[in-house]
Amino acid sequence: IIVIEFPGGHDKLPSGHRKDTIPLCNAIIDKGWAAMPIFFTDADAAAVLENLKGATGYIMRAAHGKYDGVSYSVLEATLNQAIAAGVVAMTAPEVAKKLAAPSALNKFKNLSIGMKDVGVHEDVPMFKEVFPKSLKAGTRVLKQLNGDLAMLVKVKEGQKVTLSANHILEVTDGLDLKTMEVSIDDFMTTCEKHFTEGGAMVDHEYYPKIAEGTYLVKMVGSMPIDVVKKIPAKGSVSTSLVSGATIRQLKPDDASVAPLIASVVGEIPTMMGNLGIAQPPLNWSVEMVAGESGAIVTGLDWSMISMANNFELCNAVAAEAIALCKM
Repeated sequence: IIVIEFPGGHDKLPSGHRKDTIPLCNAIIDKGWAAMPIFFTDADAAAVLENLKGATGYIMRAAHGKYDGVSYSVLEATLNQAIAAGVVAMTAPEVAKKLAAPSALNKFKNLSIGMKDVGVHEDVPMFKEVFPKSLKAGTRVLKQLNGDLAMLVKVKEGQKVTLSANHILEVTDGLDLKTMEVSIDDFMTTCEKHFTEGGAMVDHEYYPKIAEGTYLVKMVGSMPIDVVKKIPAKGSVSTSLVSGATIRQLKPDDASVAPLIASVVGEIPTMMGNLGIAQPPLNWSVEMVAGESGAIVTGLDWSMISMANNFELCNAVAAEAIALCKM
């Protein structure tokens, strides 16, 4: 099994490797398999491909971001060639895209854990068409998908039910907690900047328990291995640290969160099926909030689980990687 990294970045040891790369390789070796770390750059793409073709599978261990000498288009092309040659992908580029796609949330509406009232806005025209209709349902949480921005938006009381571009909104910013009054038209124009570089926004009904915190559940295959509870600052709906949110580390079997996690785990086969994914990826994450009768999934992502401060996780990842390679 080859472990792929990018050179450079702030998360590396003097050796150039991530802190958890060699422990992960050693965990794989301890289980009777060979493992080797390799750095990917555009210039080395051909050599990386040849190494991949000689392996059973690969694990992608590179955080999202910009790296000198690395183009994601070249990386994807290289990985897809390896996959076409029979190499087991952990995780394949197409799978990562399906998990992170804005439209993913719409595919869970038929599930007990899905948001029934959610607007997914992939571009400005879609946003301007759909968001005013969403406001008719009441107070909305509007946020960047996989971003820090979050706002509480509602129509100011005392106005006609039929919304127009001049209706006044009350918008509470999740970062500074300031509330402003602005017309629907001016507000949507202001939001256009958040769609740059392929960004997307999501609005959904306000769940009162957001104030108590949201949960980021980190998964290895179908197994929850880590939970981060993000608690917004008082009066906020933003779970970003820059907005003053606090975090608590929980175990998946913690009594306060275990029932919520169980409801999500039970739906994983259907979730993957709805997304067109054969089996759960090696590493991924689920963001959820407590609803009236259980967990509500508010986000998904392909995520690289950090094992830098918990090398015991290396054994779990190594075991799942080998299991995937044997399938």
